[in-house]
Amino acid sequence: MGAEEDVAAQTERIGFLLSQIMRGIFHFDPKGKGRRRHKRMDFTLAQIRVMRIVSDHEGCRMGEIAKRAGISMPTVTGTVNRLVEAGILARERDPNDRRSVRVHLTRKGRNMREQHRRRRTEHLGGMLHRLNPAERQELATSMEKIHSIVSKLADDVNGPVGEE
Repeated sequence: MGAEEDVAAQTERIGFLLSQIMRGIFHFDPKGKGRRRHKRMDFTLAQIRVMRIVSDHEGCRMGEIAKRAGISMPTVTGTVNRLVEAGILARERDPNDRRSVRVHLTRKGRNMREQHRRRRTEHLGGMLHRLNPAERQELATSMEKIHSIVSKLADDVNGPVGEE
């Protein structure tokens, strides 16, 4: 098998495994009552990504959001506008640079973030309780390796994301 064929086969395998992992996580019902039912999401993927970035990097600038999310400035502007209208985010002028806008979570946004974290912890905890301690450690170690590899790939393609 040539190098290109090898990469193609590995790409197919990794894509399949990733979809199966995500399917397993999102369809798991921690209460054991059958398949988990998804709640209707009222946010687009771009909005969810922007909310997570602002949550992780409180007070970040619009350009940083665009870079971290991998979306254009016009898309960030529209997305932030909709989240401001929904009361999730707030903009404020940077006191050190009046041309620059910093974005923050509102109280409503922080409450949503906390509810999401509680649900995620409950959901993943329900899954992890089914594993023995050695399996949980193996999973954590594997996830750390995957994170390290994916972060390296992202940095190689996009460059490290830092402050503007």
